[in-house]
Amino acid sequence: ASRDAVDEGIAIADGLQANGGTNIGAALTAALLDGTGPAPSDDAPARPHLIVFLTDGRATAGETRQEAIVDACVAGLRPQTRIFTFGIGSDLNHFLLRMVARRSRGAEPMPRIRCRL
Repeated sequence: ASRDAVDEGIAIADGLQANGGTNIGAALTAALLDGTGPAPSDDAPARPHLIVFLTDGRATAGETRQEAIVDACVAGLRPQTRIFTFGIGSDLNHFLLRMVARRSRGAEPMPRIRCRL
């Protein structure tokens, strides 16, 4: 990444504030919209669109119904999109993460590690 891109990313991260909510639906929607530009040339195939989704909680803000989140996610998929979900912590919606990964042709590695982070 260019120095300007790195500086921009750091500025964005510095401006983030945790406010206690986990909006999984909005995060997935934003990720699905990323990378929607055209292929490098007309005859080149579309590039893979891989999303790595990491969460430490359940959907507590925005849309919280797991079926609605999965349905919206599937509706936003493109043929080249795959979502890989990772959950860390003890208060996860394992079913939601598993369904998002499976329905998007991704994967959901869920290590069962019993330790304090």
